[in-house]
Amino acid sequence: MIYRTLLSIALFGITLSVSHAQLLPTNVIRPLSDIRDLQPATIRPPQPNTPPLAELLSPVTEHLTPALEQALTPIDTALTLTANTINGQTPLADINEAITPEGQLVLAREWVIYVEENDVALSNNHSIEILEQQYLAALQLWAVRLKVAPHIDNLQQLKNSLQGVAIKGVDRNHVYLTQAGAAAATGAHQVTLSQCHGKQALRIGMLDSAINASHPVFADISVTESVFLEAGYPVSQAHGTAVAGILSQALPEEVSLKLFNAASFYARNQVSQGASVFHLLKGLNWLGSQQVEVINMSLTGPANVMLERALKSLYDSGISLVAAVGNAGPAAPPLYPAAYEQVIGVTAIDANRQIYRWANQGAQVSIAAQGVSVVTARGNNEMGAETGTSMAAPLVSAAVGCFSATNDAPGQLPAFLRQQLTDLGAPGWDPVFGHGALLLN
Repeated sequence: MIYRTLLSIALFGITLSVSHAQLLPTNVIRPLSDIRDLQPATIRPPQPNTPPLAELLSPVTEHLTPALEQALTPIDTALTLTANTINGQTPLADINEAITPEGQLVLAREWVIYVEENDVALSNNHSIEILEQQYLAALQLWAVRLKVAPHIDNLQQLKNSLQGVAIKGVDRNHVYLTQAGAAAATGAHQVTLSQCHGKQALRIGMLDSAINASHPVFADISVTESVFLEAGYPVSQAHGTAVAGILSQALPEEVSLKLFNAASFYARNQVSQGASVFHLLKGLNWLGSQQVEVINMSLTGPANVMLERALKSLYDSGISLVAAVGNAGPAAPPLYPAAYEQVIGVTAIDANRQIYRWANQGAQVSIAAQGVSVVTARGNNEMGAETGTSMAAPLVSAAVGCFSATNDAPGQLPAFLRQQLTDLGAPGWDPVFGHGALLLN
C-alpha cells in the first residue's frame, strides 16, 4: 500500500487534500471528487530516466514508523478513489454530479425549492423541468426538485425565471458525503456507555447509507429501514452498517434499542457515498414520523436553505439532532449540518484523548467522542476498525438519548451528559474539543 501511495504522489506532482473526499470552497482546495474531470493526458508520466521503484522508495520505507504509515492511509484512500474514477470503474455513469464555480458538489443543473401547495406556475416555464415534487408532512413543507436549462443555472437567473411563483426557499440540490476514513488495525477498541440514566428503551434515527441488517451485531436490536433512492442508484451498506454497529454496541445490555435508518446515500465508488439534499429531505421527513428521540447524521456538505429549514422543523418538534463536524482538517471552514445552531456537532478523539488529526475545528464543535480505530460492524458480516468524525457521532447520539430529560433543549447537550464530560484542551469550551470529551469504556 505504501509503495503505491508514495509512487502515486510522485507521479501526480500535485498537492492533494487528505480530507476523505471532503468538499471545500475553491479558495481552500478543489474537492477530490473533481479529479474525475481530469483527462489522462493531464497526468504526467514518469520520465524515461526515472530510477527503478525500489531505488526510489527504499530510503523512505526503511524509516517508516507505524504513525507515519497510519498518517499516509488517508492519502492512499484518496488516490485509490482517484484511480478508480480515472480508470472508469466508478458506478456514477447515471448520476450526473457536477462542481459549481464555488467548489460545491451538486447534481448538475438541479435545484430544490419549497412552495405553496398546488402552485401550477412552474409548469408553464419551458426552461424548467419538474423532476419530482412531494409534500413532506413532518417537515411542514412542499418540496419540488427541478432541472433547469444551462442559461438559468444560477440563483439570480433562476429567481428571475420563477417570478410569479410563491417560493419560500430555493437552493441547489447539493450532494453531501459521509465522514469515515481508513483506520489502523492496531489499537482498535470497542466503546460502550456504562449507564443510561434509568432509561430502558430508546428510539434513535439515522440518516445514512443502507445497513446490512443481517449482521450478527444487530441480533438483539430492532432495525427498521426505508430507502429513499430512485431505482438504478448504486447502493452501499458499508457506512450505514458501521454507524449502526457503533450505536448497537454503545448502549448497556439492559437498554432496548429501536433503530430507524433512512437510507439516503448512494455509492459514488468503493470508498465514497453521497446523498443529494432531496434524498436527505425525504429521509428526514420519514424519520420525523417515527417518533425518534435523536437523529444521527454522520455526513457533511455546504450550507443549504432547504436542509436548514427541514432541521429547524425537526428541532421545533423536540427531536435532538447530532452530526459529525467533518474530516476536512483543522483549518477548514465550518461544514453542515453540524454548523447549524440546532445541531450538536461532534468531533473525534483517539483512545489517548488526542484529537483526530483531520477533524474540523471551530464554533460548531460541541463535544468530542472516541472516533479513531473504533471496532464496529462491516458490510460483509465481519467486524473491523473505522475512523472519522462519522464514528464519533453515533456515540454521542446514544449518550444524548440516554441522558436527555424533558427539560433539556433538543439542540443543546443534556445537562446530565455535560456533567459526564472530561474537559480537554483549553479550560471550558474550546474550538477543538467543544465542551469536553465523552470518555467511554
